[in-house]
Amino acid sequence: MNTSGGVVPVQIIFGEKIKSNGFSDKADGETSRTEDSNYPHHNHQFKSLALNISKQFNRKTFELWCDALPHSVIRGKGFLRFRDDPEHCWIWQKVGKHSSFKKSLVEAEITKLLLIGTEEMPVSLELDLRE
Repeated sequence: MNTSGGVVPVQIIFGEKIKSNGFSDKADGETSRTEDSNYPHHNHQFKSLALNISKQFNRKTFELWCDALPHSVIRGKGFLRFRDDPEHCWIWQKVGKHSSFKKSLVEAEITKLLLIGTEEMPVSLELDLRE
């Protein structure tokens, strides 16, 4: 397959089914350049949501929240601390419906999560910290 500028049609990456999920037929969308950058900006029809939360989580509550994320959330990662293990910081990664956790070598004082999803991803995702 030949590509230009690393642009690969979305349907090749995700399969033909993706057309019904709101993606355009053009992989590169509109390209524009800004004055402060030499890199092209593509309209990939994805959006992101950053969450910064100062409270520690109950691990089971967080895992249930991860499992309940809508299908429009396709990627997630971040640093967090759990109430039952406050001395360790954890790295969370999500791809599709699969989530994983591993102890971090980097310390983070607050929980920092980044979610990436399709245009249908909600603009805010509430994380209920109640037990």
